[in-house]
Order: sequence, then C-alpha cells, then structure tokens
Amino acid sequence: MGILDSIINFLQTGGTFIYPIALVLVIGLAISIERWIYLTSALRTNRKAFALLKGALKKGDIAAISQHAKENSAPVLDVLQSGIARLSSVKRREDV
Repeated sequence: MGILDSIINFLQTGGTFIYPIALVLVIGLAISIERWIYLTSALRTNRKAFALLKGALKKGDIAAISQHAKENSAPVLDVLQSGIARLSSVKRREDV
C-alpha cells in the first residue's frame, strides 16, 4: 500500500470532522507558501537595493540615497526614505 493510499484510507475513516480539518490544512499551507514566496522575493529585492546604495551609504550622501529610494520599489527603501524625511525635522540621530 502506497503513501497516497494510506492518506486516502485515513481520510475515509476519519469521519466527517476530518473535512474541516483538511480544509484548514490546505488553506494554511497555501498561506504559508504564498508568504514564503513573497518574503523570499522581498529579501532578494532588498539585497539588490542595498548593493546599489552601498557606496552612497558609506559616504553619507543623503541626496543620492533619497533619489535611489524614490526610484526603486524595494520595501526596505520605503523605510529608509521615511527615516530620511524625518532627518530634517529632528535633532537627535536616534529619533530617525
């Protein structure tokens, strides 16, 4: 008896309560897979964005960093742009 036959047998003998449980399992797996794909893509995008900004970050060139953040759609650059926007209105660096 194969693995698939064992799973089918288990589902058939589990009664009617097994169907909602199986539905929740399928929905949970779908959400987990979608989140993994999205987060992996965001990680890759963020790493590429930081590779482009590495020189400007080392120099502290705020104008170049801000320009890259406006042109690029990487999620981490939105956070960086928000920090740059606060830079002009706060005095302490920790507030950024």
